[in-house]
Amino acid sequence: MFRRSNPQWSARAPRAIWPFFLLCLIPPASATGAPQAPIAFEGARLGMSQADWRTLPPPGKPSPHTKAKCSNDPDAAGLTLTDAERSARVVVCAYVDAWGTLSLPVGFTYDQKYPLDHLRYWFSGSRLTQIRATASLEAFAALIGDFTRRYGAPMKLVRDSIPSEIGPLPRVSETWSTPQGSIDLIDPTLPSDEIALRFTARGPVSPAGAAHSLKGASR
Repeated sequence: MFRRSNPQWSARAPRAIWPFFLLCLIPPASATGAPQAPIAFEGARLGMSQADWRTLPPPGKPSPHTKAKCSNDPDAAGLTLTDAERSARVVVCAYVDAWGTLSLPVGFTYDQKYPLDHLRYWFSGSRLTQIRATASLEAFAALIGDFTRRYGAPMKLVRDSIPSEIGPLPRVSETWSTPQGSIDLIDPTLPSDEIALRFTARGPVSPAGAAHSLKGASR
């Protein structure tokens, strides 16, 4: 049972029921007769090669010092892997701000207004198999609307709670599924108190048509 006197619960409670209103207001891809979009995020498409990913410009308006760096690069020392990334035994790529020998993490914005952090690209067999990122809590409605327009209604919706220093926090997890893979949104994730995003390819990825960014079709 959640403590309604908890101010954080009060702020989160309305957002926990937003998906139902959004699904009523936004026509899914299947309802409009439009084909489902390939799974992509911020210009990168699941299935594209690592070499093609390197040719993409960084999302948004990066600084002149922003560069792509991957864990299999000779100078990958500035790219710190998480425990999950090391355990997955994949090639991890990300964007960093390079200042001489110093590499700093880069933050982006989603929909030109919401902070987007920890943008990571996982490659297996030289193909992009997963994209991970975290977004600010304020991006919830924009993300739900975007994914529903492109991939239809979510196939799975789970409401539960997670422990925190101030007591249980309500959590919403949604999953969109397509023949190409899945999109998972988890709100919130701790300790960062952000929305976790995960785009995962389903089975062997095909290189056909995956060597270009999806400008307009993908954010």
